[in-house]
Amino acid sequence: MKLTKNNILFSIFLCNCIYSTEIIETYFENVYFDEKNKFLKCIADENLVGSNKINTKCNITERIKKSAYVLYKNERLHKEDLLDNFQRFSKTDKSRTIKVNYPRSMQERGAMGFVLLNFDIDKDGNTKNIEVLEGKCGNMYSPFTTFDQCKSFNSSAIQYMSKVKYNPTTFDGKEIDSMNNKHSISYFLDGEEPLDIKNLSDYRKLISHIRNEKLIKASELAKKNLEKESIFLFQLARINYLNKNYDEAERYFKSFIQEVEANKDEIPEGILTSTASLMIESMFKQGKYEDIIKMSSNIDTYLKNRKTFSEVIGITHLYIGISLLNTGNIEDGAYYLISSKRKIKNEAQITFINSVLNNASNYL
Repeated sequence: MKLTKNNILFSIFLCNCIYSTEIIETYFENVYFDEKNKFLKCIADENLVGSNKINTKCNITERIKKSAYVLYKNERLHKEDLLDNFQRFSKTDKSRTIKVNYPRSMQERGAMGFVLLNFDIDKDGNTKNIEVLEGKCGNMYSPFTTFDQCKSFNSSAIQYMSKVKYNPTTFDGKEIDSMNNKHSISYFLDGEEPLDIKNLSDYRKLISHIRNEKLIKASELAKKNLEKESIFLFQLARINYLNKNYDEAERYFKSFIQEVEANKDEIPEGILTSTASLMIESMFKQGKYEDIIKMSSNIDTYLKNRKTFSEVIGITHLYIGISLLNTGNIEDGAYYLISSKRKIKNEAQITFINSVLNNASNYL
């Protein structure tokens, strides 16, 4: 059912009831088994039977992946999870010690990226028919990077995968060949440089002013140093956020992102993560739900593997989830809210999420 913006906003902020776990779970169970049946039908249409089912080219949809997370907390759904009597392959202990070679030319350029591979595994656990599906370059530490197609990491990724040995896939307890397996290899430079602030005296004063809630003085110091170092632009955005000047905060956060990307500045990951979260919140406060949804894919891809920032991810998912509800996408909104609830620890926020989910469940 389509939900209007006014209806959902009204219900979110006025209802204090506990959300119906049963309704939510029943809905996602139906999605899970419907998508699973489509997957199995696709395999049947390929005329694959018995152990050959594992060689399917049928795709696992995003809907079933999200449903598996909601129902079973499964963050990585594989085709073996949807097929009976199969046990998924795993790396041998020795292979876990094999290191990926970082191309020297890319290290010297400070370049990062990833490569997505497709490969087969024979019944002895050897990799075969390795091919690159996608190779891209971009700042792996930034949630705002636009990745560009590149081939610079491809040979390194293929070389690495050719050395890896697996405990093979089994069917009814017997080792079998498995085809069309996927693996993504990421290329991160080792750590990040510590934040090197040239005008450290002003920066320390600025932080002290923020802590003491002297935001006017903090803003003056930030503006004084804007053209010198990008980190002052981040702090000016944060000051506007604290002052609830959300339109200005959003503008400065975006300027900070553009400057960091253009200059390839070394900015600690924690600051980039905070930028993503605070900018999403600033946009939410302005009712820019559609804009948040457009950004959510890149930000979510960046945040999901950063367990250190679980609380920040939880809050970000809260705003993405409510934005989706406010645009009528109840299914994805519920998924993000459940993800948020599992990551945050604040009881008041959890109670709030429960009330939002209760209202959303009426429209599933």
